[in-house]
Amino acid sequence: MKRVDRIVVWFLLTLFLVEMFSGYMITRGFINWYYGMILHTILDVPLMTAFSFHVAVNLRLTMIRWGFKPRFANVISTIAGTGPLIFAIYLDTLPILLI
Repeated sequence: MKRVDRIVVWFLLTLFLVEMFSGYMITRGFINWYYGMILHTILDVPLMTAFSFHVAVNLRLTMIRWGFKPRFANVISTIAGTGPLIFAIYLDTLPILLI
């Protein structure tokens, strides 16, 4: 799992930088506001998926290192990983209100 997490971390970093760039496109008008908004809204779920996976794996490994039972660590890391992901997917399904 740690090897997969290392790959996910680089993917997460790339997604985060693209998300920041698209936010800069929205606020500063770098290339086009429309394309920045599209990128910013499309990248929410993949970014949150990678982040949730990263948090869940590292939380599990940390809890086992601290002496928790692996079964308990699995349950807690699954809840901590899927909770924010489900919330992000819920927010992504809400309609976008543009002023």
